[in-house]
Amino acid sequence: TGTGQAVAINDAGTIVGYASLANGSSQPLLWRNGAVYDLNDLIRADDPLRPSVRLISAEFINNRGQIVAIDETSTRYLLTPSGHL
Repeated sequence: TGTGQAVAINDAGTIVGYASLANGSSQPLLWRNGAVYDLNDLIRADDPLRPSVRLISAEFINNRGQIVAIDETSTRYLLTPSGHL
């Protein structure tokens, strides 16, 4: 098990952050309506970056639901919701 850290929240109450796992890795999380999601699992299967990027944290969410997330190389990505959640 690990510990979670909320980093940002928008006006709709959606929270983003990360979990520090017991194995030393980090997992980017989104909390919405009482459910927790790994951001890596929410990336569309047809996204060309999905096979090569592993997100480790989320650091911002705006009121449009767009999320700034970070990968293992400290590269930042803008994630835009597609309405499937």
